[in-house]
Amino acid sequence: MATTIKKLTEEQKSWIPGVVSHWINYSLNFPEKADTGMYLWQPPAPIKDLQENMDWLYTAASLPTPRVLEVDSPYSMQLVANLIQKLPWDSFRGEEEDIDCALRVAPAMAADLAPNTTLRRADIIASLQKHLGVTSLNEETKESLDTLTMSYVPTACIGIGHDAGWAAYYSYYKMVGGDTISNNEHRLKIVEAGIWDCIVLYDIAIACRRPFKVRLDDQQRLHSLESPALEWADGHKLYFVAGVHMPTKYFTDPKNLTSKEVFDQSNVEVRKGLIQVMGVDKFIASAGGTVIDEDVDSSGMPRLLIRMNTKTSNGDTFTVVEVECPSKHDKHYLFVPPNMLTCAKAIAWTFDVEDEYYAPLIET
Repeated sequence: MATTIKKLTEEQKSWIPGVVSHWINYSLNFPEKADTGMYLWQPPAPIKDLQENMDWLYTAASLPTPRVLEVDSPYSMQLVANLIQKLPWDSFRGEEEDIDCALRVAPAMAADLAPNTTLRRADIIASLQKHLGVTSLNEETKESLDTLTMSYVPTACIGIGHDAGWAAYYSYYKMVGGDTISNNEHRLKIVEAGIWDCIVLYDIAIACRRPFKVRLDDQQRLHSLESPALEWADGHKLYFVAGVHMPTKYFTDPKNLTSKEVFDQSNVEVRKGLIQVMGVDKFIASAGGTVIDEDVDSSGMPRLLIRMNTKTSNGDTFTVVEVECPSKHDKHYLFVPPNMLTCAKAIAWTFDVEDEYYAPLIET
């Protein structure tokens, strides 16, 4: 009969933060901090017992045990799966079996291509020739590359990237006296092995390791204004601000980021993130604006209501209210609806009240 746990002891409750911290640190490959406060990042360790874990997974699905490949990022997983399925391996395999050639060459090509922000035909050809050891490709291969398109291959959604929460709960459940569940033990082993996620084709399993570097804000969202928020050991990088994915080009080539580019973003959250990347002061200066109202707050600090001269591609305008901190005297900018006409109404709107009801004794 299964054990029922109705109440935790105070000691058992005290274990929870440690379990949470362990799984976050392991899942995201967080290193220890040096005395300087800097993280000492290290590439994640290779996946443990990958063949054994994939054998169990395929057997559970009543499939033959697969050949396995290990790569460094989810993007490389997609590259490998597409290359294996879409290139005419029989036309250039030489003495190798098709599958052997594909398994040897596709992961090496993915490692070449993963750092690139765009997938170019010339790069694919150069990498393919390098790993085949040839200086030219036959016509059949060239034609296949002319029509090659990358498509998303669904993942199995099995690994730390999906199961860290469940694994943390189950490991804690066992700590406080819960029953060991045989099927869950196998799944926990897959997570503990260091598999981030995997693609399971009929006879090939492709698994990727944990991230290399992960940067978060104080709300535990992917976030960095200067660096990739998510980096993988093969060089694939993703940029996020406050948990929102940002276009790569504005980080790799900052001159692309102008106030017009910001205004032209259709996604409001992306727009807000890029303003942070650009810096609000620089954004305001670049966009230009007309002061439509000015006053002082209850602390005697000046306020300006500014309507941006630059418009979005849809013709929309931005309006901001500039406020000054009474202690540090640094300026802050609050974005408000374009129909605001006074600083008082604009500030009140940010607190979701009418301006006649917004009358603090002290503003901080």
